[in-house]
Order: sequence, then C-alpha cells, then structure tokens
Amino acid sequence: MDYTVRQKIGVDGIGVFIEALSTSIKTYLTSGNVPAEHINRGLEFLSDTFGEHCMQIAREHKGEDTIYPPTPSWEILQKITDFIGNDLIFLVERNEWDGSVLQRENSADDDNGFLSQVSISSGIAEVACRAFSQLAQIGKAIDGVLTYHAIVKLLDGMILENRAFSEGYRQRFETGIWRRIRPNVAKRHYPATLRVYLEFLGLLLLSNSENQSTWIQNETERVRRLLYVDLKPLFESKEKMINGELMQDALLPQAMRYMDGKFYYRVGFGKGAEHEISEPPNSSPSVLEEVTDEHIGW
Repeated sequence: MDYTVRQKIGVDGIGVFIEALSTSIKTYLTSGNVPAEHINRGLEFLSDTFGEHCMQIAREHKGEDTIYPPTPSWEILQKITDFIGNDLIFLVERNEWDGSVLQRENSADDDNGFLSQVSISSGIAEVACRAFSQLAQIGKAIDGVLTYHAIVKLLDGMILENRAFSEGYRQRFETGIWRRIRPNVAKRHYPATLRVYLEFLGLLLLSNSENQSTWIQNETERVRRLLYVDLKPLFESKEKMINGELMQDALLPQAMRYMDGKFYYRVGFGKGAEHEISEPPNSSPSVLEEVTDEHIGW
C-alpha cells in the first residue's frame, strides 16, 4: 500500500486493518496456515503508517508543547501501540498455540524484520524498534504525556513475563533497539532513538527494580551504564551531533539533564520533583562495546 493510502486510511480504517490482521495472526498461531511473510507485510504497513503520522504530528504542531484534544494522527498512533504492545500479546493463550509455530517463533534465529519468511516475532520486534525512531521525529517539545504513554504501551508486551509472544520477540527487540541507539552515540547520527527510549527507562532508574520483570531490570541497568560509562565523557567534553547540536541536548529527553557529572530525571513529565540517577558499580563496562552492529535509518 502506497503513501496515499497510509495518509488517508483514518482512525476507523486503521481499526479495521488491525482487526483483519489480528484474525490472520490468530490463525497463524493456532494452525500455521497463514504464511509468516504475509503477516509481516501487514506489520510493515502498520509501521509505515505509524511513521507517516509521526511526521504529520511534527508538521502540524511544530513549536507546540501540548496537543489537546488528541488529533486523528495521535489516535492512529494509539491504536497501533495498543495493538503491538498489548492486544497482540493476548490474542492466543499458550495452550492454544500450534506446537511447531510456538517452537519456531521462540527459536528462529533471524533478525530479518519484515523480510522474515519464518517468524512474525521478527516483524513485531521491527515495528516496535522502528516506532522508537519514528517517535523521535515528533520532537521532544511536543506533548510529552502522549509520547510517554505511547512508549509505555510499546514496551508492555516485553515487560510481561510468561507470555509466549513476548518470549519470541523480546530478544529481537533488544538487539534491534541497541543497534539503533549505537549510531546516536558512536557516530552522532539521527534519528535520536535513544532520547525516546530514555523517556521511560530514565524514570525506572529512580525506582526499586526488584519489583520489575527480569528483562526490565537488566535493561534499566544497561541504560544506567550507558549514561555514566558511555555518555558522561562525551557530555563532559561538549561533543556535538553531526548537525552541530550538543549531544546532551539531542539525546536526553526533556525530563532528563546532565550537570556536574550527574544525571537527573524530573518526574511528572518533566514538571515535578527532580531526582539524581545513581551511578553503576565502579569499573562497569561500556554498553556500546557489547553492541556488535549498527542499524542505519529507521
């Protein structure tokens, strides 16, 4: 489907598309009778639509910090994030899965995204990864509340434990998101995927991680190391992005700041109390050195 269709599909239209895609996914999961590659094409359309409406929001609301009531573009983003982060996860219970499909989705070692012919987990992870980069196009001054809730919804499925789907695409998402974050720091490239990722993970750095899932605990501590091991030296030396913008201005969300060797997060969507983010243990290793590849673009 081309650009014109994605622009004109509307809120009701995207709802109908998601309903049809859900039916195909449920059939695939319970019987394997729908080719994975066909579903991945549908997921790619959702992802492209999400990106188009992120750019639409950026064009329509440049310079604004609040959008109320939410525009149709925001409603479309909400429908897509609700589907990817929540509705999709509960389409089929584990005991309803076809055995061969379950094995394939949890073991298929491919990161081919929408091009995968064997796994829809690969396509789902790609939608989520691209969404973080696409949300970066909106700009950090535009309605942090709506952006934050979109981010939380995207991560819902991966935070949940013991869901067959989340087991299938969590590792693929983790690999994909860090391959997008690495060029932000190592090459000073955009889109600023890291800034969007920090909207939510930054807040978790202040909380007791023992109450979180194992995956989010590990990811939170990884972000802590990124801040203090990889970013702090660059911020101290006033390094700039490829376009001349200071790295700390480009890569930190509005709710975060760096000052005198410390990172801080302001709760209440950047309007509440500010708290210091604690440092990782001494001699903690670089996160970027663990990321073996980079993703350029979305």
